[in-house]
Amino acid sequence: MGVKDDNITPYFDNPQVFCDFMNGAVFGGKQVLRPEYAERLPREMIHQPPWEMDGRSTKKNLIRDTVKQAYFHTMYVIFICENQSEIHYGMPVRMLLYDSVQYGDQMKKIQKENRKAGNLKTPAEFLSGLHKGEQLMPVVSIVFYYGDKPWDGPLTVEEMIRLPDGAAELKEYFPQYKVHLIDPRNIDPSKFPGDWRLILETLKCGNHKKDLQRYVENHRKELEELSAEASRALLTMLGQDIDANEGKEGITVCRALEELKEEGKTEGKIQGKIEGKREEEVNIIRKMLNKRLTAITICHWLDAEEGFVKKIAELQDRHPDYSDAQILEEISHILLSKDQ
Repeated sequence: MGVKDDNITPYFDNPQVFCDFMNGAVFGGKQVLRPEYAERLPREMIHQPPWEMDGRSTKKNLIRDTVKQAYFHTMYVIFICENQSEIHYGMPVRMLLYDSVQYGDQMKKIQKENRKAGNLKTPAEFLSGLHKGEQLMPVVSIVFYYGDKPWDGPLTVEEMIRLPDGAAELKEYFPQYKVHLIDPRNIDPSKFPGDWRLILETLKCGNHKKDLQRYVENHRKELEELSAEASRALLTMLGQDIDANEGKEGITVCRALEELKEEGKTEGKIQGKIEGKREEEVNIIRKMLNKRLTAITICHWLDAEEGFVKKIAELQDRHPDYSDAQILEEISHILLSKDQ
């Protein structure tokens, strides 16, 4: 199992955590699902087309992240969450396949029971293995995406199909399947009960370190009170390598993010030193230019790039009152505009 499976999947497996997430994602925060009525179902499914049931084909095992059967009003519903740290450009087809296999498994169980009971009477019932009007449990699948970049992949099967010119009528025959995506950037965390509000608000900061540091400072007490499992899951979602066997004393969100902050400070200091050295180089080149040395001669003595020296000479002639920092900043702007 990978880090995600070691930390995030076990967290979702907790009935209270799972129900809190689904109540926020599916029911807008209403407390519909209750943990005492949620039971775990197998994550592994065997995918085998019905026309290859003779055993000669290779069966394919499909693994879902979290699958639970929950009592909903007067019947059971299957709720599934797929955790996604990276954008998947084939997600609609992938989820359509997964859900189809889930419905197929239900149908095979009913067919087996009916044939064992010997209560199939009409030709249509014998052919399908089902009684007229026999129904399946709903399958509700959610994709929880916590990656650094905003999701830019398709969310419907229709988006993935290339339509021939002048054939708009074909759209009617496409599968009407939609991926239900939960992205912290695009949802209201307040609708998620339990620790999920705090987790989603933290993830909403994305990879913006300053926003993340500010949020941690303002919610330090709440973050410190997160359970070890929630802390491990959150830090894993933030891209931290966390040992699943580490105890609570070793899993402190604030401490881990403080270390991240210190790393940022160190990176800033290093970057500052680099910029300082670059500024010093500009100062030396300007002094050499004032002594009427050519760009080629300066490049020879300083082992500098000719284009860099010539650009300094050009800017010095145009803006003699500029400081070394202003000259360097102007060159950076010019290089950035060229890249764009």
